[in-house]
Amino acid sequence: MLGWLVYGPGIEPHISVFCESARTDGTFPRADFTYDQPGDVYRCPAGQVLTTTGTLVNHGAALLYRASKFDCAPCPLKARRLPNEPVRKVPRSIYEGARDMRHHIAPFFGRQNLAARAQ
Repeated sequence: MLGWLVYGPGIEPHISVFCESARTDGTFPRADFTYDQPGDVYRCPAGQVLTTTGTLVNHGAALLYRASKFDCAPCPLKARRLPNEPVRKVPRSIYEGARDMRHHIAPFFGRQNLAARAQ
């Protein structure tokens, strides 16, 4: 829905966007990985690069970014990455750019804006 608003008629999104990347197992959530739009890569908390092949997954809705096994194996943060996997994979929705735009427009949109409107 958010992608349609931004990429279709070009409407600026000023609506709440839910983030479902939180983890409860002590490993790094997706939010700890930084996306570099010009390079189309993610950077892990240790600063290593995760790249994509460009192949769409999840029924054509996401790209999968992967770290190098050579970078992950000796990493001191491996226990917090995903200890049972050789590399960390980070999915990125093809509509993630619309979510990024929304966060850039109003990063703190929420209760304080609702309270201000109620006055």
